[in-house]
Amino acid sequence: MIQVSFTGKGETQSMKQLSGGQKTVVALTLIFAIQRCDPAPFYLFDEIDAALDPQYRTAVGSILFLSFFVTFIYPLYRTMVCCLS
Repeated sequence: MIQVSFTGKGETQSMKQLSGGQKTVVALTLIFAIQRCDPAPFYLFDEIDAALDPQYRTAVGSILFLSFFVTFIYPLYRTMVCCLS
């Protein structure tokens, strides 16, 4: 069972209790952690922002923008973006 904390204060929730946007953030966090250990030459995401709240959308965009040595191609809900590092 996976337990997640978004507050950092020890309060955890199971994946079943999370909203769609929170589940997306957890999945992307796992992908970004794998990318740091064993990077692929590019990643293709499809509308990863569809379930995200504005604050999570901004945070994910910042992570994608600041990622070095990897190419992310991700069509957003309204816009197609290619981030080449």
